[in-house]
Amino acid sequence: MGRTARALVLAACLATMLPVRVAEAQARTSAAQRAQDAEARALFEEGRGHAEAERWIEALDAFRRSRAVSERPTTIFNIATTLIRLGRAQEALATIAELERVADPQTHARILTDAAEIRRQAESSLRHVTLVVSPVTATVEVDGQVVGGEGLERSMTLDPGAHAVVVSADGHRAERFSLEPGTDTREVTLAPLDGTLHIVPSVDSAAVSVDGQLRGTGTLELSLPPGSYGINITAEGYVPFDRSIDLEGGATLTVDAALELVPVDTDFTHSDLFWGLVIGVGGGLLLGGIITAGVCASPGDHCVTVQAPDGGTSGTVIVPLLGGL
Repeated sequence: MGRTARALVLAACLATMLPVRVAEAQARTSAAQRAQDAEARALFEEGRGHAEAERWIEALDAFRRSRAVSERPTTIFNIATTLIRLGRAQEALATIAELERVADPQTHARILTDAAEIRRQAESSLRHVTLVVSPVTATVEVDGQVVGGEGLERSMTLDPGAHAVVVSADGHRAERFSLEPGTDTREVTLAPLDGTLHIVPSVDSAAVSVDGQLRGTGTLELSLPPGSYGINITAEGYVPFDRSIDLEGGATLTVDAALELVPVDTDFTHSDLFWGLVIGVGGGLLLGGIITAGVCASPGDHCVTVQAPDGGTSGTVIVPLLGGL
């Protein structure tokens, strides 16, 4: 047999085998499709059973699983209807839009007519709410989801029913409330958080005043509204400490106050007041004696030693240090 004859025989064999293989493939596809359709139908009927018993959450789950297996306009329509029953009008409107994209206007004319009624119900049930918020930087959450937009007025479209709202902003106390049906406008003004003022004087006995009001002694931690404050810290023998501060809401500000000793004038024996103190405190000390002076270990005092001219008994007098000596 020649080469041409053999090629013709092979072509004839392939032509005979091809329809058989196509038929087998079609049979397998048809069987898989039938199984898929059966699964989608069973889930659809499960959803209908839940809907008749008004178990809307279970019905929605079954219908959605049926749609995932086989996309059918009737299933999409039932999903939209179930969403209306659950009060999820915005999702129902989005589902109806999907139905209109896949449904054939002639084949599914009745479904599309009913879908138009579902749309009307959904649109009439929506709530249009405006919140007037302060500060304008506040974040608004509705049912756990951040609502977009910024500024004084926040307009939003909500499903029917009550909604949990949280309004928050840095440095302010968050406000939580339920937005009940019938509320179209609500004002929300957040209160600023107190700031924490931590004052640490270097002298434990130092008196601490804020804006002229005595707040205590030593280290203090004060909770104050945000704003500007004047701090004054005093202690005997030390230079007063004055500081102006700005406290922000929710922030902590620490003021370390290192108090300085009052400067001591070592050349103080020329003062009439000093000699009067020596005589007054020392009693019978001889004015003609030898006097030496120095600062005692305790701040605020002078130690004066007086010795008689004849080398007799000497004594030490502690003279309180006064300003102006």
